[in-house]
Amino acid sequence: MCCTTLRGSLTALGLLCLAATAIQAQEAPPVPETLRKQLLEIEQAWDDAIVAKDLSVLQRIMAPGFTFIDADGSITERQALLDGIASPKLAIDPFFTRDVQVRVYGATAVLTGWFEQTGTYEGKRFRVRQRYTDVYVRQDTSWVAVSAHASNLATT
Repeated sequence: MCCTTLRGSLTALGLLCLAATAIQAQEAPPVPETLRKQLLEIEQAWDDAIVAKDLSVLQRIMAPGFTFIDADGSITERQALLDGIASPKLAIDPFFTRDVQVRVYGATAVLTGWFEQTGTYEGKRFRVRQRYTDVYVRQDTSWVAVSAHASNLATT
């Protein structure tokens, strides 16, 4: 290996180590229990509203510019997602999220976890397990979801 290439590789490795150290230094501060509980209650209300097809609750939770990124990389805007949930073709069984982690950075909250969801679509049973990230921002005294992403987990 040429000295210049080696030096370049070592420089890149050094920069990577510095970046990793900077990221570690920016760990999320502890979340007060009352705030953690409030955000988890919003998550539960979101799940319950999906099952009940309660669009008024979902409209309060999701900001007007909300976007959902599905496991296949497709993007669904707020209204299309609401329309899909409201569809009579879809019925979702009650479900619960698991291992939810709450991190708060000022007026932004990031919740991650996973869920298993079952139901029917056009009369056919389905089952998905997904890891998710929900991003909320504080607007005045309430939190609204601005983005969500889901990745498929293997079904067992």
